[in-house]
Amino acid sequence: ELPQSLYGVYELEAGLGQPMAIASFYQSWGAGSVHAFPASVLQSLRRGDYLPMVTWEPWLSAFDDQEERNPSASLQRIVKGEVDGYIRAYARDAVRYGHAFLLRPGHEPTNPQYGWAPDYGNSAADYRAFWTHVRRIFREEGADNAMFVWTPHGLRDHEWFPGDNLVEWMGFDVFNYGNLA
Repeated sequence: ELPQSLYGVYELEAGLGQPMAIASFYQSWGAGSVHAFPASVLQSLRRGDYLPMVTWEPWLSAFDDQEERNPSASLQRIVKGEVDGYIRAYARDAVRYGHAFLLRPGHEPTNPQYGWAPDYGNSAADYRAFWTHVRRIFREEGADNAMFVWTPHGLRDHEWFPGDNLVEWMGFDVFNYGNLA
């Protein structure tokens, strides 16, 4: 339901008898207002005493000049600067927001469902370069309030780790696919 509604979070908190500390939601990259920095959502979460976390998905197909392009090697295109304007605008809006938040760009880098995974021609070196590039832009723009969160997809993702000096938080996803094969 996030970011449109907090009702499910409130219901879960009531059932657990404990407040949540972090409220996370997903946002894909692209042109248009739905892809812009979600300042009002973050403000709302902050008013609810949550630390907001944006899982920021670097899909390139939602950019007008990228929509016809194959997702292969998307991280290389990001590092070459093809969407720097978008990243810089997002970072500047983060500065204007002015409060701490968690940013999880390109989560689960080896998950084959994502265009930034090796299945689409991206290597661990490409991913580390992508992470460094995005974080550098945020710091150049003064968005020190964005705390970068790295979340692996599997236990063998250590090659994809950007480095201690580039990650403020680490996450871990736990999957239970049950009987699905």
